[in-house]
Amino acid sequence: MFSCAFFDFDGTVADTKADVWESLEFAAECMGAKFPEQFRSNPAYLALSSDALYGCAVPALPEGGQRQFAQLVAEHYRHRNPFSHTALFPGIEKLLQRCARERMPCYIVTNKPAEPLEKILIRKGWACYFGGWLCPDSIPGRALSKPEMIHRLLRKHPVQGRPVLIGDTFSDIAAAKECGVDSVGVLYGDGEPSLVLREKPEFVAESPEEIENILFPENREENCKGASEF
Repeated sequence: MFSCAFFDFDGTVADTKADVWESLEFAAECMGAKFPEQFRSNPAYLALSSDALYGCAVPALPEGGQRQFAQLVAEHYRHRNPFSHTALFPGIEKLLQRCARERMPCYIVTNKPAEPLEKILIRKGWACYFGGWLCPDSIPGRALSKPEMIHRLLRKHPVQGRPVLIGDTFSDIAAAKECGVDSVGVLYGDGEPSLVLREKPEFVAESPEEIENILFPENREENCKGASEF
């Protein structure tokens, strides 16, 4: 059905929230503040910009410190964070292994910077599942958007058939539509499900197992056949 799959990373392939919060909290503490306790339990806060998060710290941080805060977050996440809590969502490794067996190429298109993404993929042993990846800073002097990432990967790795993008935010679905690519809206990740659904993805998945059924629809047929035998 599909010829290749483009995966968002944070909130789709891997649960990275705890390690991202470690870097955010490090930056806030360096500047004499912290984030309210409820922030960690609500992944929607991670969708806020660095400047918006800066404004949420308590006690209130002074005007003009946003750049220093962003630099502290980036320095910690890229160079000090061991990514000890970052893990694949349950069922993702099985899905990626299935893609490899079926010779369906998989690529990552993510808003995560290249340096931490590559450190995670190499340290965790996940790089083998992907034929390549692009990040906003993958091209020196450019800030790539997700549609640009998709177009570049398709030019570099041309495929016959239908590509699909799998992501957990409304912007993932919007990027797929801009490229004329089908999309799977993931509802188990960091994004707000109602916003994902509002973008009208072609498919919706509440688990990696459902993504596998979408990519390989014979799974569903086999499961139905097996159930009818009992």
